[in-house]
Amino acid sequence: ASHCLSDGYSVYSGRSSSLIAASAIDLASMNSGIYTVAHDITIQGGANLGSGKRIVILARGSVPINGNLTYDNGPYASISQLPYVLVLSQGDIAVEEGVDRLDGYYETRGKFRSCLQAPSIGTGLILLDQCSQQLTVNGGVTALDVHTPRTYGASAGPNAGLPAEMFNRRPDIDLSLYDASLSDLIFTTGETELPPRY
Repeated sequence: ASHCLSDGYSVYSGRSSSLIAASAIDLASMNSGIYTVAHDITIQGGANLGSGKRIVILARGSVPINGNLTYDNGPYASISQLPYVLVLSQGDIAVEEGVDRLDGYYETRGKFRSCLQAPSIGTGLILLDQCSQQLTVNGGVTALDVHTPRTYGASAGPNAGLPAEMFNRRPDIDLSLYDASLSDLIFTTGETELPPRY
């Protein structure tokens, strides 16, 4: 069977949201809510989301991220206090080379690039001193294509052989999104049709 699965952008685009006209945003100064952007938007780093802060960004363009986006360490007394950031883009999501931590969920219908300064695939070589910082994503990434060119751990030394990018799927992401859902519907996220076994 062939069925189209709902992506996050489709699910959230039908909900009430606030329009952002700026070309750059600082999540720390924003209130909880769903925000729509009709163009490319830069997410300024340095944001630490505290208890109960929940932000959804729906971007029709590309989304560069130029600094760390983190959650406060808590403690939290209930699921409703868990913060989250959800970035849903129809363009690419690209992370600047100085960023070393992203908390949240990042979904794009294009490419997720862990280092904006790296050359695109097939267009040039990356040097060991480019994109040499380790990136940790605490949450999730969904993309048509994931480009992970960071070079941390590629040269000799104490960090040799360590991963340049780490993706940690944390349960608090699922719990906070479940708590914030506006309906009790469960969406299909994957489907595989197999032949009968005899």
